[in-house]
Amino acid sequence: MMGQRNYPKASQIPQKFIISDENKKVEEKLSEIGGRLNYRRLSEELAQEIETLCRDNAIQETYSHGNELQVPDYTHYFMENLQRLSDVDYVPTKEDVLNARVRTTSSANSIIGGGFYLFIFNVDKCT
Repeated sequence: MMGQRNYPKASQIPQKFIISDENKKVEEKLSEIGGRLNYRRLSEELAQEIETLCRDNAIQETYSHGNELQVPDYTHYFMENLQRLSDVDYVPTKEDVLNARVRTTSSANSIIGGGFYLFIFNVDKCT
């Protein structure tokens, strides 16, 4: 089928890209949360769990192959700012907004820290 992507089976993924056993629970928790828009907010506890997961060798290896694996270039920015983003009084900065890029084909909206709504408009075709 055209446009369908074939993902490798778990047995075909190189070991260097597999999360360590001690970080599996955090990985599962984040996978469950996923892109849910109804998730309350980024808590300090969740930010610490994400930071722990980001230090995992598999995640570091993924970062080092970011261009090949299509890791968004803004990922590092948000990982470096997790504690600030999890602050109860967090207010997005201009830099936060500029780094909150999402590939779009139409307008979209997202919730970022503290329940702020971010509306994203596709301006690629504007003339």
